[in-house]
Amino acid sequence: MRTLGLATVEQRIVEGYVALQTAKLPDIAIDAGKQLVTDWLGCVLIGAEAAPAKALVAAHGDEIGHGAATCFVGPTVCHPGLAALISGTASHTIELDDIYSPAMYHPGVCVISAALAASQSANASGERFLHAVIAGYEISNRIGAGVNPEHYTYWHTTGTVGTFGAAIAAAVALDLDAGQVANAIGNAASMAAGLQQAFRSDGMTKPLHAGRAAEGGLLAARIAKSGFTGSSDMLSGPVGFVQAMSHGRDIAGQFDNLLTDWTVTRSMYKRFSSCGHIAAPIDVAMDLKARENIDAAQIKQIDVATYATALKAAGIVHPRSVFEAKFSLPFCVAASLLGYDLTDPTSFDRLYADPAIGRLIDKVTLAEDQKITAAFPKLRGGRVSITMNNGKVYADVAVTRKGEPTNPFTADELRQKFKRLASATRQKGNIDAWLAWIDGLPGGTSVAPGSLPLAAR
Repeated sequence: MRTLGLATVEQRIVEGYVALQTAKLPDIAIDAGKQLVTDWLGCVLIGAEAAPAKALVAAHGDEIGHGAATCFVGPTVCHPGLAALISGTASHTIELDDIYSPAMYHPGVCVISAALAASQSANASGERFLHAVIAGYEISNRIGAGVNPEHYTYWHTTGTVGTFGAAIAAAVALDLDAGQVANAIGNAASMAAGLQQAFRSDGMTKPLHAGRAAEGGLLAARIAKSGFTGSSDMLSGPVGFVQAMSHGRDIAGQFDNLLTDWTVTRSMYKRFSSCGHIAAPIDVAMDLKARENIDAAQIKQIDVATYATALKAAGIVHPRSVFEAKFSLPFCVAASLLGYDLTDPTSFDRLYADPAIGRLIDKVTLAEDQKITAAFPKLRGGRVSITMNNGKVYADVAVTRKGEPTNPFTADELRQKFKRLASATRQKGNIDAWLAWIDGLPGGTSVAPGSLPLAAR
């Protein structure tokens, strides 16, 4: 079936959107969606108190206090587009947001940020909000899986594919029809951006990718509802998104199992406030430290092996800032072996200049393990071998990082993560209220700004 004059993948997306828009979602998808919202909320609450979100609010000071959407750097309100920008940036700042590994992508920061802002602007129900979240994930996860791993060579999938996820989520919240969502997708494709170089230098650019994706997707949906048209083949055209930014192959087949296979149930939840590519070596280092009671002062050499993409994304040896520390595999392994808890979201602010970590970093060697690379991106493994001064060697391997569907967190562990993050913010007195708000989804829970238990500054 071909309508609207769209090429194959665009038509599959539109058909998928219409199906998701009207589908009765299964309990497994609803439960997964609530867990994803819980995880995102923890990230946005703590990220709202960090420098990037505060800088955005300062830059838009005259716009804060006017609008229909929540500004988490508040509590107050602002225009929906600005809310999506701030929420998306804030929730990606501390590097603890969820990942869909086959797409090499952080969906929540884009999708949920746009879904909430759009739902609030449309006075939508909590049920519609959660439906928007799930639809945004299901469409964008498939686009991301289709264009990767080639896309990730130069592009930050969260900034690019996240724009499509935000557009779909906003479209559900705003109740766009098939023609309107086709236009939204066409325009979202031209706003999809975010370069990998942002990973390799200090600055606030990487979290801004997520904020701009949320803002751009919401914009694409809002203007489409008002009649703003978009090109019909922006993904599959000869100089379109897939050709220009990936392998150029048809990705329409990614949508064959839509409504039968729920990708929201296979999100990866992060354990550490660092680049997700280096989680497995940290897992191994922490486990070896605890199991063998390793004295870091007696370590002679640390050999770390993992997949090639992890080495490219997080191979910074001597970080010069907190941001670079989060993208330094040697730093994170060394800090773990010194007994520091990298699950603590404030740890990097305190530790990145610690001279003891610097001295241990000099004993770290990095290498690619070709078997681990071959298993990527389905599995994200790592191997650590520690040689002591007395010649004893401690070694282990993680097939994939903790938090993946094959090595998952429990529902209680996810709630504990939320509590840990919220406890480090001004929201620490409202934790139970936030959890009650989440538990009320999708029933009678309101998503109106006044219904969110956001504590004062």
